[in-house]
Amino acid sequence: MRKLTLYQAAKYSKISRYKLEQAIKQGLLNIQEGKGNIKYFINEKDLKEFLDDHGDQFIKHNFNGESSGSGIDNSSVISKDLHDQMMREKERIIRLLEFQNEKYFPLIPDSEKITLHITQKYTNQLNQLQELFNKALNIAASEERDSKEKLREQADKIFSDSINS
Repeated sequence: MRKLTLYQAAKYSKISRYKLEQAIKQGLLNIQEGKGNIKYFINEKDLKEFLDDHGDQFIKHNFNGESSGSGIDNSSVISKDLHDQMMREKERIIRLLEFQNEKYFPLIPDSEKITLHITQKYTNQLNQLQELFNKALNIAASEERDSKEKLREQADKIFSDSINS
């Protein structure tokens, strides 16, 4: 009979190396000490006997009753046709989004112009209020009654202009 390394035995039996090492520690699987990088040697005959006697305890089973061959999860694998269809749909969505982006992108400069216009309008009103405030300070110092009425009218006009626009 041939001797298998722990890796070869795991591949042959479809049981992980960790599970095989557990079986060795429990004394369920006979081994020979390995040399160098090889930890254990397992006789093929001993492995077959172990699988017949204790394999059900160590082999991972699927719901279908089939043992899992390798560690690959086949549920995450998709067909090439489905993959190609998904890639075409992805490209279609990207083109649609690029088209929408090009369609609405020219609107951005217009909105910047509107924002600039509003900013300039409020800046002008702020400057007018500042001038009115300076005049009020000068009038308060001179106590002119007619000038106070004129200032009040100018302030009302500035605020009514900002509310109406």
